[in-house]
Amino acid sequence: MGTLVGPRRRATRPAVNVLAPGYVDTDLLSADTQEKRRTREAEVPLRRLGSPEDMAGAVSFLIGEDSAYMTGAVLHVNGGLYLP
Repeated sequence: MGTLVGPRRRATRPAVNVLAPGYVDTDLLSADTQEKRRTREAEVPLRRLGSPEDMAGAVSFLIGEDSAYMTGAVLHVNGGLYLP
């Protein structure tokens, strides 16, 4: 969606960027068995699940001035699980 809408909105700001998280260690994954958790961690090149703080840092970047020249971007925050 960000890659479709972003270029059309560039003249009006705000920018349209997308955060694409990988596995994040939240209550949603707490129902996983320990075996499933280890499997997920092993799938990620950084060998750990993301944390809410990892996502917050990315969101902080996207809403801050450091990303002022970005629009239509997809920011993958997934420990290398998906490399475009």
